[in-house]
Amino acid sequence: LLVALVGSRALRAPSRRAPACPEAPAALVSATSPAEPATRPPGLPRLTGPTPPAAPPAPADVAAARVAHAGTTGHVPHGGPRRTHRAWAQGPRAGRAHVAFAVPVGGAAATEVAVAPDGARLYVATLAGELVALSRDGLERFRVPLGKDKKGHPARSYVAPAVGPDGTVYVGSDAGKLLAVTPEGRVKMSVDLGDEVDVAPLVLPGGDVVVAAGKAVVRIDPRGNVVQKFEAKKKVYTAPALVGRDPSKLDAHDLVVVGSQDDHVYGLVAGTFEVAFRTPLGADVDGSPAVYDDGTFAVGTDAGEVVRLGADGRVLGRTSVGGFVRGPLSIARNGDVLVGTYGPAPKVVRV
Repeated sequence: LLVALVGSRALRAPSRRAPACPEAPAALVSATSPAEPATRPPGLPRLTGPTPPAAPPAPADVAAARVAHAGTTGHVPHGGPRRTHRAWAQGPRAGRAHVAFAVPVGGAAATEVAVAPDGARLYVATLAGELVALSRDGLERFRVPLGKDKKGHPARSYVAPAVGPDGTVYVGSDAGKLLAVTPEGRVKMSVDLGDEVDVAPLVLPGGDVVVAAGKAVVRIDPRGNVVQKFEAKKKVYTAPALVGRDPSKLDAHDLVVVGSQDDHVYGLVAGTFEVAFRTPLGADVDGSPAVYDDGTFAVGTDAGEVVRLGADGRVLGRTSVGGFVRGPLSIARNGDVLVGTYGPAPKVVRV
């Protein structure tokens, strides 16, 4: 069941009376009121290392800015190529929202809902093995089967779809395939990657797609050709993120960063997939990278740490958060990191 709430509003430029709204760890829009920012637990240190520069104020017309941004980068899950989870809107306060629609999609939806660049269409991947497209008012536009797994069962998708600037939807599944689907619902390519696609794809400027499947990280061109491939020693369970000056265009020095269950974080030159760095962190790196405004980035580990690294792979700081970090991180506009822990006690921590 997909539920949509009405009551959100676009982020505005911050006033003197209230700071800009920080981003929720894994939501399409923030559910935190600007007057009630999340707080850091007493005694918990900030990550050490360079302090990120102050981010520019949120634009006055965020809805228009979002469409303009999506026109160059598409919709990349987790807040864009840098995976910051920064919201384009402020979620409704309690008592001020109502359900706009509730639509059965045929199976559990375990991922973020993707939005077309023009905001007119919604895409959700399900554990029943389908990509479902809806209009903004909840009307179904099409369903696309994701294929079968090795046992002949419908392929399940735990992956948030990504949408390219031209409206092409990219979605992976546990059948080991990446599908590209047109806005009209036609499958224009299906790439067999040989292992489960468990994390969200990254759409690069220019239209190539980077996706992790098992131990491999691959770059696929718009025709469906695997043009570059990197293989870690163990499974890559993090969504690739882009470290670069401008996420709307690819630079020769831009990096794709991923973490692996071989206890390392890797930096790959985006254009060639050469290994720029390989940094050991002492535990599985399952907390997907999130990139600061200054080009440094943070990952989470099974050692219960959030680790900040430079663009050269150097460790700049570590903070213990008291539990396994196995999900994406979020970076608020003031530089704080929001992280959820899997256990031993599930919680959300602000660092």
